[in-house]
Order: sequence, then C-alpha cells, then structure tokens
Amino acid sequence: MPKYDVESQTEEAESSKLEQQINALEAKIAEMAEEKEVIRKELEEAKQKIETLQNHKNRTDSVSSVKGINTYEGWKLIERHRWDDNIYIRLEIKVGNPLETKDSVVKVVIVEPEDLEMNISIQKIYRDRFPELMSVDEDFEVLEQITRTRTKERGELAQRKIIKVKYDGTEQNLWDQLQKVKDETAANEWVALHHVKNMTVQKMRKMVECVFQETETKVCIYTTKQTVAPEKIRERKTYGLVVEQKGKDFVNTIANVKAAINTNRAGDSIKSLKSTKDGKLLIITEKNDEAISEIRHLINQLPEKVNIKTVGKMSTKGTSYRIRGMDATTEKEEVIESLERTLGKKHGVGFRIGDLRPNTGNTKAVTVMINDKEDESKMEQGIIRIGLVSCQVEQTVEVRRCYKCWTYDHTENICEGPDRRNLCYRCGKAGHSLKECQNEEECPICNKTGHKAGSGKCTLFKRALSRAKESIRSERQEQKSQQRQEREQRTESMEINASGERDSKSN
Repeated sequence: MPKYDVESQTEEAESSKLEQQINALEAKIAEMAEEKEVIRKELEEAKQKIETLQNHKNRTDSVSSVKGINTYEGWKLIERHRWDDNIYIRLEIKVGNPLETKDSVVKVVIVEPEDLEMNISIQKIYRDRFPELMSVDEDFEVLEQITRTRTKERGELAQRKIIKVKYDGTEQNLWDQLQKVKDETAANEWVALHHVKNMTVQKMRKMVECVFQETETKVCIYTTKQTVAPEKIRERKTYGLVVEQKGKDFVNTIANVKAAINTNRAGDSIKSLKSTKDGKLLIITEKNDEAISEIRHLINQLPEKVNIKTVGKMSTKGTSYRIRGMDATTEKEEVIESLERTLGKKHGVGFRIGDLRPNTGNTKAVTVMINDKEDESKMEQGIIRIGLVSCQVEQTVEVRRCYKCWTYDHTENICEGPDRRNLCYRCGKAGHSLKECQNEEECPICNKTGHKAGSGKCTLFKRALSRAKESIRSERQEQKSQQRQEREQRTESMEINASGERDSKSN
C-alpha cells in the first residue's frame, strides 16, 4: 500500500476520533447547561419556600394564610400557631360515621399501628362492612366496588371507592399518606376521613388543609363528640351575615345588597362577599357591632322578603364597656396593659378587647368585654388611665330596635307596628330606594326632618336610650342592695356565733 494512503487513513481516523470527542463535549456542555437551569430553578423555589416559611415563622400571633406551605417541614413551623377560621376552605369537621355518607364519597380508613387487625373503633366498623379490606396487606391500597341494583322499573349502579391506609403513628408518615390520598382523588370529589388517636382533631385539620389546599377536593373529618373541642379560646376577628332573598339567585341577591348599602359608611367595614354551599350570600365584615347592625337594617329595606342570619357576633356573656378619649397614637397593646393593671390580670385573661376605632376630637375609642363579675366594679369607677390620658369608661347600652317598624323596645317577631321595610331609609317615603333618594333626611318615627330613623338625634331614640340606661342602673342598685343584705346577714351570723362561744366559755 502506498505510503500516502496509510497516512491518509490515519489522518481520517484521528479526525473522526476528534469529531466524536467534540460531539461528546458539546453534548456534555448542553447537558450541563440543562442541569444548571434545573438547579437554578430549584434554587429559586427553595429561596421562595424559605422566605414563605420565615414569614410564617415570624408570625407569632396567628396564621392568616397557608399558601405555599406544601411540605411537612413547612407545616410543622406553623401548626402550633393560631389559625384564622377563614383558612379552612377545603374541609369540615363533623360528628358521625363516615360510612353513612353517599356512595360517591371516597372513604379513607386509617389503620393505626396498635390495631393492625382493625378490631376497635371506626376501623372495626370498616372491617365488618368491607371484609375484603383484611386481605389487603399494602401500606396504601384502593378498593373499588360496583354494585348493581335491579328493580321492576329500572336498574342502578352504585360505585364505591375505599382507600385503606396504614399509619405508623408518626406525623411525617400521616402527612405522606395523605399526599397519596390527594393524588388518588379527583377534582370536586368529597373525601371522608376519620380522626386518629395519636393526633388531636384540630392538628389533623391543619395538616389536611395544607395537603389539599391547592386542589378542588373537599374533605370531611369525622369524629366523636368527645374529641370536638376548640383549639383555643380565641376572639373572632370578623362577623358575618348570611343573606337569603326569596326567589333570587346568588348573583341577583348580591346585586340588590350592593345597591341597598351603596355609599353608606357601614359598607366600609365589609371585607368580602362570598357564596355559601347552598347558594346564599355570605357577607364578611370587620368586628364592628354598629356597622353590622346598620348593614342589617339597610338590607331589610329591600322590597323582596329577606332572611338574615348573623354569624360570629361578639358573645353576650359578660358585660360590655366602652372606653373613650384615648389619644390618636394609642395602640391596642397599651389598652391591654392598662386593663391588666387595673383588673389585676395577666396575659389578657378575664377580658376581651375589640379593635380601636376613631372617635370625636381626633381621639380613639374601644369596646371591652369583661367576663368576671368581680371586675365590673373596677370598671364602674368610670375612669381608666391609658398612656398619659385619663379615659372615660361607661357600660355599653344596647337599645333594642325593630327592623320592621324601626321603633324601639321590641323586636320584629313580636312587632304590631307598621311595616316600613319597603320605605326609603333616608326620608321614610315609599316609591324609591336610598340610592335614588334626593329628599331631605326625615325620620318617620318622630316625624322630624334633619335626621333619619335610628339616628342619635331622634327624640324617641334618646328616650329609649334613657330607659335602657335606667334599667341598667336599677338592676345595678338591686344587685348592690342584695350584696349588702348578704354581708349584713353574714355579719349578724358571725356575731351570734361569737356570742354563743363567749357564753359557753363563761359557763
């Protein structure tokens, strides 16, 4: 073979080898670029999760959102905190038996480590109803049944899905198993769970909400009456009104309500408008008794019949007091400290405090609920020092008002007066709404212009307020008189006993 042919073949072989090396290096570079992009995205996601978790960790008072909390570690950071009630949008807690739900509901039986044979509690009920569950040995298994029912008229198919989950008793394992349940269930399906022994219902509720938060699946945790208890005694931060307008759907109801409230200042306290499960309108408001009463009154003026139910209003247990005259820079913490000092309490025990609100003269006011009768005498002194200011304290007086006839001292269910619900709230005339009214304010209760019904300027309102205050004063005097009589009786009894002892010794 000629020399140049050998050299040519050698060069071609080396060239081919180099090309292969170059191709391999380019492929590796491309692969490394892809890996770099993946790592970059993972790094960004990790940073976002850290930021989200840190934000939740820093919230030592309460948790208002669980968005982005989709890992067990993230859940652990916040599960001990107080959670706002509006977080729970995916689940319910019910007392009852999950097996009594419809066939379309996915039923999940959680087998606990100390009862693998399913011999006790709800697990035994599942075992007796579905014996085939005992033949399933896996940690996670789905059992699907189709039952055909035939009658003379027609045949029906019933489809059931039961998921058997083995749980090793740890929170991490329960989280992992619930993730599998989430993956197994379809959107808009209902899932029936039951509580487990090693975890409170409230803690399980938090875990389930985090697991299912980004799905359309709805979950119900079934439990026994003994296990249903509030996570903590805590004060609601919102009120709610459930509004149902006969013959109107949700869209029409919300449009009518918005028109009724219109530009009234009470509407500023509304936080959201939502639909309940059965299509009624749910109005979420700030915790403001005066505003929610005004909103209720405005809605009651709608021409069509309206049913209104108040949800979460401040408990009537205890006595309510209004503190006025705080300077404009006063914070809620200052009020709490002053109340603790005045009442001799710690950590806010024994009273509940509302949100501070603007008052006349660029000052602030707040409503306080006192739970202990013994503390009422301290509040009745009429003055409390908050910061640099001596503030006025007075017991809150509620004037009963009828939403049918707009007068006082009775409620609509026993009202015998005229029905004014279709009249304009501003002028008291018929034929137009508050939004359309161009008339001067006129009160149909006292028949005077310059104010509307329910105003503090109304003579009849002032009389009703005076009667309410007098009733409170009379009740207070009666209590003091009764306490004085009890003290005198105890003193007399002690004197008699002491006299008897002296006579006994002298004999």
